[in-house]
Amino acid sequence: MPLGSMQTAINGQRDVGLTVSLEGPHAHGRLFVKGTRSDDVWDYPVMYVLAEDKQTFDLTALDDDEAAHECALQACRDRGECPLTAAL
Repeated sequence: MPLGSMQTAINGQRDVGLTVSLEGPHAHGRLFVKGTRSDDVWDYPVMYVLAEDKQTFDLTALDDDEAAHECALQACRDRGECPLTAAL
């Protein structure tokens, strides 16, 4: 059964922490998630699985499209063409 908590601030921001036990045919582990909701948008800065052998799997790692976007934005900033608040 999942264990966790949720807190709501006066401004409507929500913070959630969740731990879920995982079991499969070959291994088991635990899923850890921390999320924050602000302006109806959820962000999950912490999301990983800790396997029984203590190996961790980061589920927040960028996928190829996100990584390409981040690299393009950083290159633009390095050239001085994009302010720190700009998003491509």
